[in-house]
Amino acid sequence: MGVRQLAASSFNMTVGSGIFVLPATIALALGPAAPIAYLMCAPAMALVVLCFAEAGSRVSRTGGGYAYAAAPA
Repeated sequence: MGVRQLAASSFNMTVGSGIFVLPATIALALGPAAPIAYLMCAPAMALVVLCFAEAGSRVSRTGGGYAYAAAPA
């Protein structure tokens, strides 16, 4: 297996588990209340996304959270 194949396989496992395994696990644990749990978590995740968007608008470097944390105040 080459580097490209390993990277593609890792990406596939990460995305596949996020799309298929996590919702199935939540549905198994919560039953019919699972969609309600997702709707309740959406505003909290929106706040996290807004914080990253605000930090990204203040830092011109690349690097995501690391660049935001390393930027001088």
